[in-house]
Amino acid sequence: MKKILVTLLLLSLVIGSVFAQGAAEASADTYPDKPVSVIVPYAAGGGTDLIARALVDAAKGSVPRNITVENRTGGGGAVGMSYGANAKADGSVITMITVELVTLPHTGTGAGLYYDQFKPIMMLNSAYSAVTVQANSPYNTLDDLIAAAKTKSLRVGNSGVGAIWHLAAAGLGKAAGVEFNHIPFDGAAPAITSLLGGHIDAITVSYAEVDSQVRAGNLKVLAVL
Repeated sequence: MKKILVTLLLLSLVIGSVFAQGAAEASADTYPDKPVSVIVPYAAGGGTDLIARALVDAAKGSVPRNITVENRTGGGGAVGMSYGANAKADGSVITMITVELVTLPHTGTGAGLYYDQFKPIMMLNSAYSAVTVQANSPYNTLDDLIAAAKTKSLRVGNSGVGAIWHLAAAGLGKAAGVEFNHIPFDGAAPAITSLLGGHIDAITVSYAEVDSQVRAGNLKVLAVL
């Protein structure tokens, strides 16, 4: 099965001396000359959010202006990325971009979004999709999950319609000859919360996003795609 890589690009933000380069309209000598907002297009607590907050914390010692993370959720990431695409290019708004920038326009939820609206500075992370269930779930293997999906409708959560984790589950279902009931959330964090509460049967998100709950004995990973 094809492995799905999620490329997280931090737009216009780098740490230390590179950070001082700023955005296209900003002077290298003065950037940043105003507070900076780092836009995360998903809910707080998810993988993209955690990476953004770690970078902001690291940058605070090198940058004289206030830098904050702002979560703008919705549309599988389209709302936050659209906000970044339409922001003034003065370096005051920085957007965390995921591979959904490429997939969303083809699913109808990211109309008007194009990769050339952004200037990628560096890749921060890559991740695989982890098919995850509750620790006490009767499904102990991916085969168990597929077999159950052939007899009843299973609710599989993801980080939003058209998001890469949604496509991962849809691809799995197509390959296995089953159809999941896909439940979209505004990011991985609320999907994980719903799974922990027993409201859905499984989720497809990155392994890093479920790792702490797996270690705590609350969740188990059936497969990594």
